[in-house]
Parts: sequence; structure tokens; C-alpha cells
Amino acid sequence: MKKKDINILVIEDDLSSGTVLKEALAREGYTVKVCHRPTEVERVFALGDFHLLIVDCMLPRISGVDLVEQLQKNYEKDFSVLFVSGVFKNSAFSKDAIRRVKAAGFFFKPFDLEALLKSVYSIFEKDLEEEKDPLYELLASNKVSKNELLEAIRETESIQGKDLPLLYGLLFQSDISGILNLIDIDGQASALHFSKGDIVEVNVQDKTSYFGVLLIENGFTSPEEVEQNLSLDDKRPIGVRLVDAHALSPHAIKIALTQQMSIRLSKTIQENSYTINFIESTISEKPSKITSSNFYSLLSDWIDSKLSADWLLQFYLPWMDYQLVEIENNSLFQEVKDLPLLRVCPEVFKFAHEGCNLSELLEESKHPQHEVLAILHFLTIVKLLRFELDDNTQVDFKHKIKTLRNMLEGIENKDLFQRLGLNQKARSKEINRAYMDLVKVLHPDRLPSNAPTELHELQNKIFSYVSDAYKTLSDPKKRENYMNELNWGKAELAFETENKVDKGRGLLSQGRYTEAYQLFKTLDSGEFRRPDVPIYLCWALLKLPSHPEKKKIIIKKATALLKRVPPEERHNAVFFLVKGLFYLRSNNDEKAIINLTNARTLDPTLMEAKRELLALKQRYKQESSTFIHTIFRKKAF
Repeated sequence: MKKKDINILVIEDDLSSGTVLKEALAREGYTVKVCHRPTEVERVFALGDFHLLIVDCMLPRISGVDLVEQLQKNYEKDFSVLFVSGVFKNSAFSKDAIRRVKAAGFFFKPFDLEALLKSVYSIFEKDLEEEKDPLYELLASNKVSKNELLEAIRETESIQGKDLPLLYGLLFQSDISGILNLIDIDGQASALHFSKGDIVEVNVQDKTSYFGVLLIENGFTSPEEVEQNLSLDDKRPIGVRLVDAHALSPHAIKIALTQQMSIRLSKTIQENSYTINFIESTISEKPSKITSSNFYSLLSDWIDSKLSADWLLQFYLPWMDYQLVEIENNSLFQEVKDLPLLRVCPEVFKFAHEGCNLSELLEESKHPQHEVLAILHFLTIVKLLRFELDDNTQVDFKHKIKTLRNMLEGIENKDLFQRLGLNQKARSKEINRAYMDLVKVLHPDRLPSNAPTELHELQNKIFSYVSDAYKTLSDPKKRENYMNELNWGKAELAFETENKVDKGRGLLSQGRYTEAYQLFKTLDSGEFRRPDVPIYLCWALLKLPSHPEKKKIIIKKATALLKRVPPEERHNAVFFLVKGLFYLRSNNDEKAIINLTNARTLDPTLMEAKRELLALKQRYKQESSTFIHTIFRKKAF
């Protein structure tokens, strides 16, 4: 049975209360009818097949309890009952009402709506088919129509920041035009303008301009030209000024503006909660736009830099017993197959072709679990893979034990939000939704009778952690107290981390790379994650003395660290310095010089960049005819 198949009759003479209950229950997916007058109840009840009655005890001319007793006596129908009352508030009355009609519960007005919804869910929990939220249900679809997508957005209402890549992917595939509005928990609004599936405008609160940096980074113009034109008393955009001064091609403006939009889009994917809505309208096309091809590269970046292994595991936990199905789209496959993310584990398609479920894929793949899940996330979002439930699939006890062991490891050190797969700005509805999703997978009663003892023990332990988290976060007062404790601890940890980063930065400047590496390695595995820590850790790694035979290992580790840096953090002097060091280790002096020069341009006080350039110049001082010398003469000095 699905929620939409559950018919609920609300008997409430207060119009506003009846409307609130109807809307709340309908949002949860139930089919709801409201009767405001007792005289109409019997006619409605006789014509319908209702699974639950929510009844106010104080009705005109008859009590709600007497009314339910009449219905039970006159009709041989099986239905559950919940009572609500703003008048009869003593426990003796509520106990008697429950006893007389064997009601499932009694709520005193004003009641906690979330608690009532939870009680409704518990009545039907064992009979409900597994359902997912509208947007996530689309992971099981071959192709999503525009109307299906718009309906899913309307029903979703709010979304976690890390779930936005899925929403963006669906919009890019829809060929839709209109405005996606995002409003975060603090009331800050962002708007993305789509024109036939492409993003042509990104309006976010952060108005940082990356335009000049991007022009220099791409080699479209020189730092001197940018600085000279910025110093002029001219109100026109810097790009227009550079074009008029013949220092920039008009085509370069289009590329830089598209890249700037991509950076701002990336900034929406953060630890936050958004209410969402999409307004269909005609949006004019623009020369600068983020196309689906741009999006595929961005998506790969976001998965590498913004989605942790723990988050991916929790996201796909409800899909473990679903079969992977390959979606034939050769042109799209050819477009994305060479992305670095997909080259890591091409065997995912092999398992999908063989009809394996996700549990079997993770069990049998030779690659680490987080790599497999990262690739899977990309492929399901772009619609090269989908999920399909096979009713004949048997629970894979061996893999489930392994998965739950991974979940249990370190769960004590996670905050209560992380235990539910949420960030600390999650709304009450998202907390309830996340808990219910985990109940479907982790409730001990869901295990078959032949499940091994170890699986029962693991599932009981994890579910107790999840339940404790929900009990605290679903209670407004308990959540407020917990948040106060958490924020105090976060402030202390942030201050401590900042001091350690400053210390590590000092060690790097002094050339004490081994000490810096150990410090940043500890910070990188700690509870408080700063996006710049992988950059500094990579800097220290690349400057460590090492044997030539270990060069490939260092390059591989450095590549992994650089991939973890979010796109919006890749346009500052320190990142360019580290990229320069990376190319030095890779024996690509040309790219090393370009990046080190960019670092020095963005921050002339960054002496490490100057020292590396001087060392390179010394190496090439005898080779006046080389291209490298030309680069030095024109750009670096």
C-alpha cells in the first residue's frame, strides 16, 4: 500500500483546524477528506473506504467518542482512530476514550503537528510500500518529463544543499525555461535562470567578482592590462574596457562570464537547507551560459570535492537492494566517458549490464566503496543508470553486515544531524523525512526471521543511534539546547583550527615541510573541515623530500587532494602556488611557470611563488632561445 492509497477522514467542526490537518496530511501523501458537521459524517463514511479517522471529541450535538462508537456499531469496517481535543484535557477522559473505541492515540490541542503525523505513519508503517521523496523517486525513471519534474519540485518544498546536484541535473535534462528560486534557512534568496535547459544567469548573495582573475588564469590578457584598466576612471565593465583597448578578445568575455556563473552555482552546494520553487516563464538566451556539457564537468567536481564517503553511503542506503539498469544513450556516454571520475571505475556498467543490485556491485567491485558510489551518483544523476526494484531479490546478509559495520564505525563521533545524513540547518520536515527513510531500512523489525545474529545486533545498535538523534532533533526545546552546545563547541574548534592553520602556514614559509605535513594531515582528518586545508596539505606533500621512485605515489596523492578542493576555492594565490608546485613535480615547467606567475600576480607578497620562479629562472638562464625563457621574459619578470 502506498500513502496515496490510504484514505483519512478528518472530523473537525473548527474550519481552520480541519484545513491545517488536511493540508499537512496531504503534503505527506495521504488522501484526505474533511467533515465539518457530524450530520454529514455517516453519509461520507458509508460511501468511502476510510483507513483512519481523526476526530475532535467536542462536536455539535454529539461527542466524537460517541460518534465513533456509532460508526463501529453500524458498519463492519476496519479503521483506526485518533482523537484530538481542546476541551477534554484530563487524562481520565483520554484513557476512557481510547479504551471505548480502541483508539490509536489522543492529542490535546494545541498539539505538535509533527508528532501527530508521526503517529499516523506508525499506524500504517508495516503495510506501507517503500516510497521515496518525489525528487529521489525519479532516480528510478528512464527519462523524466517536464511535468513530472515540476510536480516533484512542487511536492518537495525544501531540499538539502548537497541534494542540489540531483535537482540541477534533472533541470538540465528537461529543456525547460524559467526561474528556480532557492531560499536558505536564513532567508537569503538565490535565483537560477534557465533557458531551454541551459543556465543563463546565476543570482546569489555572494557578489564576489572572479572576472579579472579568470581572464588572467585563462591567459586571455596580462595582469598589467587588467591593473591599468581598473585604475582608469571608467564606469564600464572591465571586459568592455579591455576589448576597446585591444587587450582582450570579445570571445574571452563569454568564456570568463560562463566560468564565473559556474563558480557562483557551485557556492549554492553547501551545508544548508533551501525551500525551492520553479516558475515557468520565457527566458531569453544569452551568449554566456552553462550548458549540459559544462554541467557534467561541474557535477564531477562537486562529487569529488563536496560529497563525503559517509554522505554517499547514507544517501544510497535505501537503494542497496535495487537492481542497476543501464540506460542506452550512446551520445551522452561518449560525451562524459573521458571525465576523470568515470575513468576510475568503468566496471560499473558491466555490473549494470549483468543486472546486479547495488549491494552486489559494492561487494564484488575491486574498487573502494566511496569510488564506486561517487561514479554511481554521477551516472544516476545524468541518467545513464537507474534503479529498479526486483521483488524477488533476496536480502544479501553478507553485504548488509559489511555496510552496517562501515556505518557503525565512527558513528559515535558524528553529531546528531550527521547520524541522520543532514546538515545543522535542516528543517523539521527534513529531519522527519530523513528519520522515516532510515526507519524503512534500519528498523530491527524489518529484518527477516532468518537474518544472522550479527546483523540483528548491528542494526539494533545503529537504529538506537538514529532514534536518539531523532528524539532530540524533533523536540524543539531539546534541539535548541543541543544546538547551543554544538555551536559553542564549534566556535572553540574553529578557533583552535584557525590557530593550527596559521601555525602550519608558518611552518611552510620556514621550509619545515615534514612538520607542516603532519599538522595539516591531522587537521584534514579532524572533525572541523576547512576547504583550504587540502591545499596546504598538498603544498607540504609536494615539498617533502622523497626518493625518485616515490614520485608517482606523491603525484597520485596530490591529485586526489587537489580534486577535493571545491571549485570556488581554486582561484586564489595559494591554490595557484600549489598547482605550480604540482606541475614542477610532474616535470611540466611551462604550466608551473604560468601558475606560479598567476600566484605572484594575485598576491605579490607570496614570497614562496617568487622563490620558485627565481629557482626556475636560474635553471634556464643559459637557454636564451627556449620557449621557457620567452615565458619568463614576457610574464614572470
